[in-house]
Amino acid sequence: GITIIGKGEIGDKARQLSEKTPKLRDIGFYTPKRHVLAEGYFDDFFKENYVGKTLRDTERTENLEEDIRNGNLSRKQLEILEDIINSYNKEPLAVRSSAAGDARGTGTYKSIFCANNAEAAMKAVFNVLASYFSKDAVAFRKDAKTGEGFGIMIEPITGQVVDDTDGCCFFGPVISGFGYTSTSKG
Repeated sequence: GITIIGKGEIGDKARQLSEKTPKLRDIGFYTPKRHVLAEGYFDDFFKENYVGKTLRDTERTENLEEDIRNGNLSRKQLEILEDIINSYNKEPLAVRSSAAGDARGTGTYKSIFCANNAEAAMKAVFNVLASYFSKDAVAFRKDAKTGEGFGIMIEPITGQVVDDTDGCCFFGPVISGFGYTSTSKG
């Protein structure tokens, strides 16, 4: 149920879901397919956008988060992202962070719900990636001694379209964040 793209760290949330998804399915829980962009997926992004060498070898600068949000994917990276989003049959997407030690830092990194199209997904990926370099995230990793490393999960949001009396449509999520929880005792 989880496809990992790239090498390197995928984060605790993605790792735990990868380990637990088969068990959850065996006992009858619905779990959607997921994709995880491992930190190595972004190596070319950092180099080609002149923001650093790799995720771990990028120094935080005043404009780093903005530079990441305004970056561009390589043709290969964009094709991979398009293949991912096309596999979800137009379902809205959740683009979520997954970092080393994130079981202790829920809310430190961004998670974004977006439309299922390349532009929206790419913007969401850049915003989630930029959140790794926020002042709060850097301080959290230092204070919690979590170590470095990051991945981004992409998964569908299961729900339904609801029409209101004025003819407007809204999407009502039914399931999101499937089967992940943590406690301070592991």
